[in-house]
Amino acid sequence: MSKNKLKVIHVVSSLNVGGAERFVIDLGGKQLSRGNIVSILSFGSHRDTLVNVAKSKGMQVHTIESVASILGQFNLLRLLLKYDIIHIHTAYALKPMSIVMKLIGRKQCVYTRHGAAENNTSEWKAIHCKFKRHLKAMSFVSQEAFDIFRQNYPWHDMPMSVVDNGVLLRDRSIYSKVEENMLNIGSVGRLVPLKHQISLLKAVSLLPQTLQASIKLHIFGDGECESELHLFSKNNLISENINFYGMVSERDKIYPVFDFLVVTSETEGLSLVIMESMAYSKPVIATDVGGNSKLVIDNVNGWLVNYDDHHQLAERIKELFNDHNKIKLFGSSALDYISENFSLDSAADKYNEIYQE
Repeated sequence: MSKNKLKVIHVVSSLNVGGAERFVIDLGGKQLSRGNIVSILSFGSHRDTLVNVAKSKGMQVHTIESVASILGQFNLLRLLLKYDIIHIHTAYALKPMSIVMKLIGRKQCVYTRHGAAENNTSEWKAIHCKFKRHLKAMSFVSQEAFDIFRQNYPWHDMPMSVVDNGVLLRDRSIYSKVEENMLNIGSVGRLVPLKHQISLLKAVSLLPQTLQASIKLHIFGDGECESELHLFSKNNLISENINFYGMVSERDKIYPVFDFLVVTSETEGLSLVIMESMAYSKPVIATDVGGNSKLVIDNVNGWLVNYDDHHQLAERIKELFNDHNKIKLFGSSALDYISENFSLDSAADKYNEIYQE
C-alpha cells in the first residue's frame, strides 16, 4: 500500500441525508484534496439526495441496489478489488460484503461505528464475528459507542480507537442576525422516534400564547413521525409560525435560517448536526445523552436538558427569548470550540494513521 496516495472506498447503506452520510462526503472530499483516490459505494439508490453532492466534490459514486443477487455480488467484488482501503460506515454492509471479502482475502477493512446501537442480538453477533477476520481496525465517533461495543464484543485483539468527527468551518459573513422581537428555533434530523422532535413541540405549547406568537419553528427533515408532528402542531400551536421544510441537502439553506438549534434525541453518538450548527455560530440546546455533552458545554456554548423534559426545555426557550444577547455570545463560543477541537483536517489525519497502520 502506497504511503503517499491511497485508493479508498467509503461504504454506506444509502446516500440519503443523514449525519454519517454528510461526514463521509466531507471526509472523502478532504482525502481527495490530499491527493488520494476516493470513491463512495452506496447500497441505496442512484437517485438518493446526496449522490450529486458527493459527485460535485469530485468523487465517484457507485450504487449497488441488489447487492444480494449474483450479479450484485460480482459487481461488488470487481469494485472492491480496485481499492487499498475499504472504509465501512454501516453495520448493514457487513453481511452482504462477507462473501466477497473471503475472495479478496486481504485484511483491508476499517469499520467505523457512527452510533451507539448495541447490535447485540444473536444474529448481529454472528454477523460481526464472521466479518471480524476482514477488519484491520475499528473506530467509534464517541466513547459511549466504544464502551457499548466493547461490552458486547470483547475483541481485545482488534485495534480500536475513538475518532471524533470533524466539520468544515464557515465564513462568519454568512451568519444570519438574531431578530430582536422574534425567536427562530431550528430542528434538523430524521423525523423518527429516536430523534423525538415531539418534545420540542410540546415545550413550545407550554409557553404563553403571547410568547408563542413570537417564536418560529424551522423543522428540517422527513420520516415516519412527520404526520404526528403536523397533527400536534395543528392542534396545539400557532401553525403559521411552524415551517416543515422536508429533506434539504444544502447546509447554507438550513443553519442560517434559525437562531439556535434544539436536539431532543433519546441517544446520540457524536452529532454532526450539532457540530455543523456550532460551525455556523449557532448555539445548541441538546438532551444530555450520548456524546452531546462532549460538544455542548452547558452554559458556555449551549445548554443541556434532560431527555423528554418538556418543562425544562420550555423554561430554557423562555430564558433565551428574554436575553437575545446570550444567543449571540454563546454562538460565538460555539464556533470557537468547534474550530479548536473538531476540524475536518484532524479527523482526516487520524483516519490516515489508521489506514497506514
